[in-house]
Amino acid sequence: MGISRDVFSHCKIYFDSANYILELGAQHYLVNNTAVGYFKNLFTYPLTSLDMNGENGSLKVDLANELPLMKTYDLITNFGTTEHVSNQYMCWKNVHTLLEAGGLVISEIPEIGAWKGHCKYYVDKRFFQSLSADFEIVEYKQNFYPRNGNLCFCIMKKISKEFTTTKEELMKHVQIVDNHDKISF
Repeated sequence: MGISRDVFSHCKIYFDSANYILELGAQHYLVNNTAVGYFKNLFTYPLTSLDMNGENGSLKVDLANELPLMKTYDLITNFGTTEHVSNQYMCWKNVHTLLEAGGLVISEIPEIGAWKGHCKYYVDKRFFQSLSADFEIVEYKQNFYPRNGNLCFCIMKKISKEFTTTKEELMKHVQIVDNHDKISF
């Protein structure tokens, strides 16, 4: 999906105050630029990108698997990655592990009923609320895109040392679309 100009402008205050940023997925900014290249040219802070394909200057990492001990970050961006990860529970556990205490994760991912055919996992505000034992919601809104519908935009702050959300709690508010005809919760 990538990062739109409006979302980037809205989040710039967080980018400016971050020391270490982790981008989930090898995202694009304004269609042709990779986010890694754009951010490295625009800012002086280090940016790391994780992507299961290792493209666009990212480290090759599958968020569906438990990650080995890695560096932690004070800001993680998720502009259209987690909805593609085959193990949602492990993905969000990894996000929690990679985030420093008090750090922020900024997500913009497809809302239930929108962006048909884009991914396997769709969420709504209840999904982010299900993570409330581990993250405090700083901001939540729906961003509307005329061609595809709403994306859930959420900024969360890490508030727990250990990831305590259960798989059952997390998956209760995830819509799984195996194909265009079959939808399950």
